Formats: sequence, C-alpha cells, structure tokens
Amino acid sequence: MNPNGDIQQSPFTDKVFGNVGTKSLLSIISNQTFQEYWDIPKDKIEVCKDCEFRYVCNDARIPLKRDGKTYYFEESCTYDPYKN
Repeated sequence: MNPNGDIQQSPFTDKVFGNVGTKSLLSIISNQTFQEYWDIPKDKIEVCKDCEFRYVCNDARIPLKRDGKTYYFEESCTYDPYKN
C-alpha cells in the first residue's frame, strides 16, 4: 500500500487495484487479477528454479511470461546461484 492508500501487488509496479479509502481490503485482494501471480512457483521462473534459496525467497518482483510454461524477471536478483 502506498501513502495514499492505493493497493498494489508490488513496489515494482505502478498498477493500482483499489484504494482502502473507497473499498475494503478483502474486496481488493479477492480480485482474480490481483491474485494472478500467487500460484507461480519459483520452479517455473528462470534462474530462480536453479537457486537453492527459491523456497524461502521473499521476492516482490513481478514475473513476466516467456512462453506457456516458464517465467522470468526483468531485473536481476542480487544473488547469483551460478556463482555462489
């Protein structure tokens, strides 16, 4: 939530799904569009799928779809599983 009460999925996006001043938080987060990224496991995200910390990683970036099966992040993670 930003200081104006707007609800976003992530600080990495400008898309607003509602405002807590005009809608209930439950109605905002119950929106199917708001929840579309909730079920994408790190096992389907390139680079993340090879990371040993993928199951405990708390990442707020929005994954982008590469094809029908895999996703990727535009911005790189600060941890590189191939070097560490």
